[in-house]
Amino acid sequence: MRLVLRRGWVVILIMAITLGIAFVVTKKTQKLWTATAMLVTSNASNDTTGTTASESQSATQMQMLKSQYMAQRTIDWLRNQANTTGTPFQFTNLTPDELLNAMTVENPQESNLIKVKVDWPSPSGSQQLANGVCNAFMSWNREIVHENLNQNAHDLKQRLAAVHLELLAANLAVQNFKESHNMAAVKAMSEAQVSQFESATANVMQLKAQVAAEQAQVNSLENQVRIADKSILTTKSVRDDQVLASLQSEYETELEAYNKDSLKLLPNYPGMAQRKAHLQQLKAKIAGMLTANIAGNRPTLSQQSSLADNLLTAQNTLIATQTQLASATSDRDRLNLALKGLPAIERKYQQLVTTAEAKQKFYEQLQQQVMATALSTIGARLNVEIAQKAALPDAPSHPNIYTNLAFGGVIGLILGLATVVLLEQTDQRLRNTSHARGLLPGAVIGALPRVNAQQIRGILEGSGTGRVAESYSLARANLALALRNLGQGSHVILVTSALPGEGKSVTAAALAKSSARAGKRVILIEADMRRPSLNAMFGTDERAGLAEVLGGTMSLDDVLVSADQENLTLLYSGIPVVNPSDLIARPAMATILEALRAEADIIFVDTPPCSLVADALVLAPLADCILQVVSLDMADQPTTLETTAALRAADPAKMVYFINRAPDEPNKSYTTYYSGHGTNGSYAGQNLKLKALSAAPAPTEAAPENAQSS
Repeated sequence: MRLVLRRGWVVILIMAITLGIAFVVTKKTQKLWTATAMLVTSNASNDTTGTTASESQSATQMQMLKSQYMAQRTIDWLRNQANTTGTPFQFTNLTPDELLNAMTVENPQESNLIKVKVDWPSPSGSQQLANGVCNAFMSWNREIVHENLNQNAHDLKQRLAAVHLELLAANLAVQNFKESHNMAAVKAMSEAQVSQFESATANVMQLKAQVAAEQAQVNSLENQVRIADKSILTTKSVRDDQVLASLQSEYETELEAYNKDSLKLLPNYPGMAQRKAHLQQLKAKIAGMLTANIAGNRPTLSQQSSLADNLLTAQNTLIATQTQLASATSDRDRLNLALKGLPAIERKYQQLVTTAEAKQKFYEQLQQQVMATALSTIGARLNVEIAQKAALPDAPSHPNIYTNLAFGGVIGLILGLATVVLLEQTDQRLRNTSHARGLLPGAVIGALPRVNAQQIRGILEGSGTGRVAESYSLARANLALALRNLGQGSHVILVTSALPGEGKSVTAAALAKSSARAGKRVILIEADMRRPSLNAMFGTDERAGLAEVLGGTMSLDDVLVSADQENLTLLYSGIPVVNPSDLIARPAMATILEALRAEADIIFVDTPPCSLVADALVLAPLADCILQVVSLDMADQPTTLETTAALRAADPAKMVYFINRAPDEPNKSYTTYYSGHGTNGSYAGQNLKLKALSAAPAPTEAAPENAQSS
């Protein structure tokens, strides 16, 4: 949670950027309108077999719709419509490839419906293109049907003309034979035998015609079976509806038996677990086959099986007809042998007459077929129709601003979190008190929670109460314990930090006032001549100070100023006329400190940040104790450790640390112990227990810089 609160602005910023990019991209992307038209296919077929399946038709017609030829026909159809109606043609530069890229053809759930969708930069354009595709496809389909019917009619007419010539020749042969042989004088003709022979001959000719028709049907079915077999062999998977039905029946039977047994038997009864597992396997297998069946148009075993059954039936029918033909031929030959006793002339005449009658009958049959074909050409039914015309879209379908914004937000959130993690991995700043304690090579005398400028002002004015004031009191007591090992007498404490803004000046002033309230004679020296802050903290306007004493223009007694706090004396920085580091390095600085030792018990020296200037390092050998202020969430590990190492190189008698901007985590015991404070405005009865140097408060969060800056 702290990580989110600390780095949340990064996530918000990145999300705002990605949302802005998504919004701009959406606004810059060309808008597209989608128009949808629907075609419906039927099982109607104009061939003699009548075995064309709806799924095969849909697959074939979808391939036709996606072809380059179909795209070009659509453009041509739209151009012709524009010329016919006299309207401007708005697709002048449209190419077939562009139309195919803008068009989507779908066959929802393997039904007999075909959806044609067109995405176009204008609503009227998408509507015209979608309807144009359907109309052009209807025109193409009509041409194909009429072409097939016309070809069949042409073939039948040619065959009829040939048969008509044969019929005329047969009739002419009969007439010539009668005239040349005077058939009226022929006697002793066996009319019964001749009639039977004629009937048998006619039957043979009819059966031959039937065999020819059935042979053509068998050839057509064999061709369809070969096509279906090739489709199955070249397709990755096929459907087997019979196997699926068998599995479903088996699953339902076993499930019913299992449910009945489960009412009588316990689940751990032998065999029940295996039966349940078997049922789950059957269910998974059925689900997989159903999913595969819905995946798209694929050849089915049932279709191939149906074609094979039709072929087998046709072959059996052909064999039966051939058998009948053989039997009829045998009967005719038998009758022919019986007629051999008749006069040869009569027999020849009867043969000519029989041939002529057979030709006449065949001619009449062909005439009927020609008439039927002509009628079917006029009223030919197409196997595809327009089920729904495309309507004018009322809103663009692309781009979808809500989808794009949602996508941008998700991407921004992911990038933001990744950036936060990366920043946390690369951030070397001290984040919590535990981390600081483990890193710092010395005792931590105290920690100040995160406070604001008003609380700091109250502490400096002496009106601060609560945990903030007690933090400095506890730090002063722990500092006194640290100085006890240095013996009696005055002690010089150098206060510094690694970076500016870590709160060293406030810490020096607060500890000075706390020590003065405890009865110690305290002098606070402002040795930070570059950024002096004592006047601001104590509400004064002193111009002269340490710089003038070091420069020799004023005496020490002239610049020492008594503070509003009893026992506290202030030595301001003054106005340096040379480099402050050069002033600090003068021997007079040591002389000043020695002189002040006689006037005070504790001397606090506020110095500039150690990582920026060398003032603190110059004064370090003159101090009895160095107090380094470390601010969490500001000081990084390398800088803090480098500052500590540089200060310890001066070999101070004591070096301690004070942590600023620690987390404000109220202690329940502290709250209970001080719950009565404030009832009479005094600290009577309070027994403040000083903590050991290694057990100072453990803060973790940073405070505002303007509240604790030096």
